[in-house]
Amino acid sequence: MTLRSLRLEPHIDWDGGFSAVWTPGEAGARKQLERFVNGPLPDYQEDRNRPDRPGSSRLSPHLHFGEVSPRRVWHAAKRRLARTRSARKSVDTFLSEIGWREFAHHLLWHFPDTVDKPLRSEFAKFPWRRDRRMLE
Repeated sequence: MTLRSLRLEPHIDWDGGFSAVWTPGEAGARKQLERFVNGPLPDYQEDRNRPDRPGSSRLSPHLHFGEVSPRRVWHAAKRRLARTRSARKSVDTFLSEIGWREFAHHLLWHFPDTVDKPLRSEFAKFPWRRDRRMLE
Protein backbone atom coordinates (compact mmCIF):
# COMPACT_ATOMS: atom_id res chain seq x y z
CA MET A 1 0.00 0.00 0.00
CA THR A 2 1.34 3.46 -0.89
CA LEU A 3 0.42 7.03 -0.06
CA ARG A 4 -0.85 7.39 -3.61
CA SER A 5 -3.17 4.39 -3.31
CA LEU A 6 -4.45 5.66 0.05
CA ARG A 7 -4.96 9.12 -1.48
CA LEU A 8 -3.01 10.72 1.38
CA GLU A 9 -0.74 12.84 -0.78
CA PRO A 10 -1.52 16.55 -0.96
CA HIS A 11 -3.52 17.75 -3.92
CA ILE A 12 -1.34 20.83 -4.28
CA ASP A 13 1.81 20.43 -6.37
CA TRP A 14 3.88 22.22 -3.68
CA ASP A 15 7.19 20.77 -4.83
CA GLY A 16 6.66 21.25 -8.56
CA GLY A 17 9.89 22.38 -10.17
CA PHE A 18 11.89 21.91 -6.97
CA SER A 19 14.19 19.29 -8.47
CA ALA A 20 15.16 21.77 -11.19
CA VAL A 21 16.74 24.14 -8.63
CA TRP A 22 18.13 21.80 -5.96
CA THR A 23 19.72 18.38 -6.16
CA PRO A 24 20.20 17.04 -2.63
CA GLY A 25 23.43 15.29 -1.71
CA GLU A 26 27.16 15.84 -1.98
CA ALA A 27 27.22 15.58 -5.78
CA GLY A 28 24.50 18.22 -6.05
CA ALA A 29 26.37 20.45 -3.59
CA ARG A 30 29.61 20.20 -5.56
CA LYS A 31 27.81 20.95 -8.80
CA GLN A 32 26.08 23.99 -7.26
CA LEU A 33 29.35 25.26 -5.79
CA GLU A 34 31.09 25.00 -9.16
CA ARG A 35 28.13 26.67 -10.89
CA PHE A 36 28.30 29.59 -8.48
CA VAL A 37 32.08 29.97 -8.37
CA ASN A 38 32.44 29.81 -12.15
CA GLY A 39 29.35 31.93 -12.78
CA PRO A 40 27.77 34.58 -10.55
CA LEU A 41 30.50 34.91 -7.88
CA PRO A 42 32.37 37.85 -9.49
CA ASP A 43 29.12 39.86 -9.46
CA TYR A 44 27.92 38.62 -6.06
CA GLN A 45 28.26 41.94 -4.25
CA GLU A 46 25.83 43.62 -6.65
CA ASP A 47 23.58 40.73 -7.67
CA ARG A 48 23.02 38.89 -4.36
CA ASN A 49 20.04 41.08 -3.51
CA ARG A 50 18.55 41.10 -7.00
CA PRO A 51 15.79 38.50 -7.38
CA ASP A 52 15.83 39.07 -11.15
CA ARG A 53 19.40 37.74 -11.36
CA PRO A 54 20.96 34.40 -10.37
CA GLY A 55 23.36 36.20 -8.01
CA SER A 56 23.11 34.18 -4.81
CA SER A 57 25.06 30.99 -4.19
CA ARG A 58 22.07 28.74 -3.42
CA LEU A 59 24.38 26.80 -1.13
CA SER A 60 22.37 27.26 2.08
CA PRO A 61 20.56 23.90 2.04
CA HIS A 62 23.79 22.11 1.14
CA LEU A 63 25.65 23.82 4.00
CA HIS A 64 22.76 23.17 6.38
CA PHE A 65 22.68 19.43 5.69
CA GLY A 66 26.48 19.08 5.64
CA GLU A 67 26.61 18.18 1.96
CA VAL A 68 29.40 20.71 1.47
CA SER A 69 31.64 22.21 4.13
CA PRO A 70 32.27 25.91 4.68
CA ARG A 71 35.97 25.12 4.24
CA ARG A 72 35.39 23.70 0.75
CA VAL A 73 33.27 26.73 -0.16
CA TRP A 74 35.97 29.07 1.19
CA HIS A 75 38.75 27.43 -0.82
CA ALA A 76 36.69 27.30 -4.02
CA ALA A 77 36.00 31.04 -3.76
CA LYS A 78 39.68 31.76 -3.07
CA ARG A 79 40.70 29.71 -6.12
CA ARG A 80 38.28 31.77 -8.21
CA LEU A 81 39.77 34.97 -6.82
CA ALA A 82 43.26 33.79 -7.81
CA ARG A 83 41.99 33.51 -11.42
CA THR A 84 40.01 36.76 -11.44
CA ARG A 85 41.46 39.52 -9.28
CA SER A 86 38.74 41.95 -10.39
CA ALA A 87 36.26 39.93 -8.32
CA ARG A 88 37.94 40.77 -4.98
CA LYS A 89 35.06 42.81 -3.51
CA SER A 90 32.45 40.21 -4.41
CA VAL A 91 34.55 37.31 -3.14
CA ASP A 92 35.32 39.18 0.08
CA THR A 93 31.62 39.94 0.58
CA PHE A 94 30.66 36.32 -0.04
CA LEU A 95 33.34 34.96 2.30
CA SER A 96 32.32 37.46 4.96
CA GLU A 97 28.78 36.14 4.81
CA ILE A 98 30.02 32.55 5.06
CA GLY A 99 31.99 33.64 8.13
CA TRP A 100 28.95 35.29 9.71
CA ARG A 101 26.91 32.16 9.00
CA GLU A 102 29.47 30.03 10.81
CA PHE A 103 29.66 32.50 13.69
CA ALA A 104 25.87 32.43 14.13
CA HIS A 105 25.90 28.62 13.98
CA HIS A 106 28.67 28.53 16.59
CA LEU A 107 26.69 30.79 18.95
CA LEU A 108 23.51 28.74 18.60
CA TRP A 109 25.38 25.47 19.13
CA HIS A 110 27.31 26.57 22.20
CA PHE A 111 24.66 28.93 23.59
CA PRO A 112 21.29 27.46 22.52
CA ASP A 113 19.40 29.71 24.95
CA THR A 114 20.25 32.75 22.80
CA VAL A 115 17.13 31.99 20.80
CA ASP A 116 15.04 33.16 23.76
CA LYS A 117 17.51 34.93 26.05
CA PRO A 118 20.30 37.46 25.59
CA LEU A 119 23.84 36.12 25.41
CA ARG A 120 24.85 38.44 28.24
CA SER A 121 22.60 37.89 31.26
CA GLU A 122 22.76 41.54 32.38
CA PHE A 123 20.66 42.45 29.32
CA ALA A 124 17.79 40.24 30.51
CA LYS A 125 16.68 43.07 32.80
CA PHE A 126 17.26 45.82 30.26
CA PRO A 127 14.71 48.60 30.86
CA TRP A 128 12.92 48.52 27.50
CA ARG A 129 10.35 51.22 26.95
CA ARG A 130 7.10 50.19 25.35
CA ASP A 131 6.00 53.43 23.82
CA ARG A 132 4.06 53.05 20.58
CA ARG A 133 4.13 56.77 19.88
CA MET A 134 7.94 56.90 20.15
CA LEU A 135 8.21 53.83 17.92
CA GLU A 136 6.18 55.52 15.20
